[in-house]
Amino acid sequence: MGWLSDPLFGEKKKLDPYVINSHMKDYDQGVQDMHDMGQSMMGVDSKYNRQMFDFIRSNTMDQASNQNQNMLGFSAASGMNPAQAAMQARANMHTARQETGQQFQRQFQANQQQGMSLLDAALKGQKDIGERNSNIYMQEINAANQARNNNMNMAMTGIGALAGGIGGWLGAGSSDGEEGN
Repeated sequence: MGWLSDPLFGEKKKLDPYVINSHMKDYDQGVQDMHDMGQSMMGVDSKYNRQMFDFIRSNTMDQASNQNQNMLGFSAASGMNPAQAAMQARANMHTARQETGQQFQRQFQANQQQGMSLLDAALKGQKDIGERNSNIYMQEINAANQARNNNMNMAMTGIGALAGGIGGWLGAGSSDGEEGN
């Protein structure tokens, strides 16, 4: 029946999975971004974490250096043994290195948690957008097909009524002719 109904009522629409996939492309990209960011955040040797570690180390060592300068100045002014002052400065640097590692570990864990929370929220948003667009597309397809079916049913009802009328008229005409004989 498609050879007649398609030209009269339009071709029946079909879902195209590629259209649905195109609506989900942002979600798919979000998944890839989440994967890439997760690897970057989870990898201690990633560029992101190396930069963070360098920043923390630089700040901590600058503070330790300033403390050592102040301590050496104080020790010289107070007559402290230079060897003892050097040992304290060395101990101060060792403590600063330990603090650097601890600060980096805390910052690394906080960045992981915060980044994953933000990515999860963005990913859910992208998924919602893709699903919404896919639902709109499917509703449009269903509405077009329903309108096509309604038009076909109306036409078939009209053809049936017309055929019934013609049959009745033909039947009435032949019964009139029979009475005339």
